[in-house]
Amino acid sequence: MEEINELKNQNRHPVFTFFFAALSAVLLMGVIALAVFALAVRGKEEVLVPNVTGKELTAALQEMQQKELYAKVLLRYSDNAEEKGHILEQNPKGGAIVKAGERVTLTVSRGVIVTHVPDYTGTLLDYARLSVKSMTWADGSALIKVADPIYKTSNLAEGTILSQEPPSGTPITDAVVMTFVVSRGNNSQKSTVPELTGKSVSDVLAVMEKSRLIFDFTSHEALEGESAGSVTSMGTAAGESVADYSRIAVDFAFPAQSGEGEAAKTVYGIFNVTVSDYPYAVPMSLRADTPEGESLVIANFMHKGGSVSVPYAAPLGSRFTLSVPGKEITQ
Repeated sequence: MEEINELKNQNRHPVFTFFFAALSAVLLMGVIALAVFALAVRGKEEVLVPNVTGKELTAALQEMQQKELYAKVLLRYSDNAEEKGHILEQNPKGGAIVKAGERVTLTVSRGVIVTHVPDYTGTLLDYARLSVKSMTWADGSALIKVADPIYKTSNLAEGTILSQEPPSGTPITDAVVMTFVVSRGNNSQKSTVPELTGKSVSDVLAVMEKSRLIFDFTSHEALEGESAGSVTSMGTAAGESVADYSRIAVDFAFPAQSGEGEAAKTVYGIFNVTVSDYPYAVPMSLRADTPEGESLVIANFMHKGGSVSVPYAAPLGSRFTLSVPGKEITQ
């Protein structure tokens, strides 16, 4: 009898083992499901919404991306042409706490609704060009285009718009081409020729930055008795009164390049280039990029174009770049 009971108990073991294994698998699956559920309930990390109101759209989107937020962009006309492409409003506002991955609505200015030609009389030509550039049709095409200006002598500052065609208030029903009459200044304005003889390169550049004259520089190798690196002669006598932006010839005596020692580390020369003529003086700048990677501003000055020359004393091996409106020239 005992042998029969023992045999029955042995037959129950496989069934018990199977039942225990199945129960363990169910419990494990339950634990995993609870862990996943807990993670889902906890949600994503909370982040601070950046304040991008007033910023350009590209910069705003970059800030949103850094916070792992998504932007919904809405376009709206505004009253200020300079706001075009900038954020007018945002929702939620800057400083709000939201979960990462949330969507932030950004209202972006698409510029102003222009129905009539604006009045640019008395403003500067550069301002008018920037202003009309921001005005577009719904498809992005230009609303107003600017033709080549007509320049006229005037007592008003150079670049000031004297009149425009079509006149202000003209209804805009199609793309408009505007023609401006622009002041080229008063040729009767005079400047006194400064004394440059004996002056160093740095002294001359300092005068050049403040002067309303154009200097045409030349150079020769310093002779015995001449001070190397300084002006030896001028084409117009110092103290003479001449029209603004008259050309004054200035000649330097530069040291010979020895090729050795400390003197060899600095090179003297004249940067010469020919650019477009301008109806009035425009800002120009010359910089030197040294072999060591430095960028040195040689001079900032006003010039009417044509032949441009600038003296320099710069590290040997430097490359020079002249910046003129809309263009750079490197030598």
